[in-house]
Amino acid sequence: MNRAGFIGIAAGLAASVLVPRAEAASDSPVLPGFHGIRVAGMARISWHRAARQSVMITGSPALLKRVRLTVTDGMLDLRLKSGIWSGDDGRLQLVVATPHLDRLDVSGMASGTVSGLDGPAFAVTISGTGRLTLSGAVTKAAIAVSGAGRVDAAKLIADDLTVSISGTGTVNGYARQDAHIAVDGVGSVHVAGHPAVRDVSNSGVGSVVFD
Repeated sequence: MNRAGFIGIAAGLAASVLVPRAEAASDSPVLPGFHGIRVAGMARISWHRAARQSVMITGSPALLKRVRLTVTDGMLDLRLKSGIWSGDDGRLQLVVATPHLDRLDVSGMASGTVSGLDGPAFAVTISGTGRLTLSGAVTKAAIAVSGAGRVDAAKLIADDLTVSISGTGTVNGYARQDAHIAVDGVGSVHVAGHPAVRDVSNSGVGSVVFD
């Protein structure tokens, strides 16, 4: 290795030692009751069913200072107080437990896992490039994707499934009785469960496949 290359590597190692990453911080705010979640930005979401409500957010101290958590009309809303998300912000982790969840709206690059859903209905919307994994059992499930989002709901057992895609999104779902699918663009939908009713509208070049 030549001298210039050695100096460059040494400088990089020195910089990594002299400028350590900020330690993650956490906050567990006490909030009014809610049954839905709305997240915008680069957040990682995790929800599970529990008898008592709890919320914990984790991220860099600088990022936590910019985060606003509010509850309006039964929806927990997470967004920045000002400015936009950037690569320097890092990713925020949001861990939520509630007795019930019937709605999840995500935009931007938010992603996450929702496990243990149970109830008459659950609706999820994705705008952007988010990725979600859903599991549980509900009577009606509604999934709407705008953009390049991905929803894996193959383990969310629904009697009635409604899927709407506008863009290049992908949805894997499960319907035991009725499936109502609308694709506008090049999105793809895969439905398991062998539903008897299969209502499909495909106005683009997307694909709809049933097991």
